[in-house]
Amino acid sequence: MEAVELRYVTDIREWWPVIKPGIERVLKRQEYDAFPEDVYLALRNGTAQLFVALVFNRYDGFVICRREDRVDGSYLFLWMAYTPTSGVADIVFPKLREIAKSGGMKKIQFATSRKGWERLGADFGFKRAMTIYEAEV
Repeated sequence: MEAVELRYVTDIREWWPVIKPGIERVLKRQEYDAFPEDVYLALRNGTAQLFVALVFNRYDGFVICRREDRVDGSYLFLWMAYTPTSGVADIVFPKLREIAKSGGMKKIQFATSRKGWERLGADFGFKRAMTIYEAEV
């Protein structure tokens, strides 16, 4: 697949009607305790960034990420990603590495409750760094 662009979006309102169905799908599949409007707020206030995947200038998914500054350096944290087309991730992940490098970040991280991402993540060079357990209070 050629001609894939990962475009940084500054006008969230323009893209919101396009990305909202994918966000709803991700939230449902991941069982997040969040609403699409929470994602919108994070994008609008700048705590998260939106990149849209364009294949031959046509929308084909998105990545929402944020920079996390930690004691051991800065990370690009992939909050959520969506594409309806197989093969797009193969092109998008190397572009995310370029974004992280150019931003001075040392690692890319993501978290998921879906077991299939352990295999897919390994295809892109990801390895399990920790396991998080939680309990309701």
